[in-house]
Amino acid sequence: MHFCHSSAIWADYPELVPGVLAVDGIVPRNLIERPKQGFGVPVNELFEGPLQRMAEVELQRFCAETDLLDADEVARVMQSADGSKRWYLMNLAMWWRTFIA
Repeated sequence: MHFCHSSAIWADYPELVPGVLAVDGIVPRNLIERPKQGFGVPVNELFEGPLQRMAEVELQRFCAETDLLDADEVARVMQSADGSKRWYLMNLAMWWRTFIA
């Protein structure tokens, strides 16, 4: 197995070539050349622990200091919605505190 750095697949990603060269012959070619894919974050599991309380505190502060969201609706979503919706709300509150407040 030999990596061909002139391969068309790498033309759009020249910054990746050094890393690919480092694993040539170690990592199977089908893993190196497969399409890029993401992975899911286990947000439901994260919100079963202390992240739930931290998010609730952040969102209570956010709702108290802004008029952007209804506090009762936010509390309802935080208790009943799937993890991704809770994740989005928590990130909105943390972004606001970091960049606006």
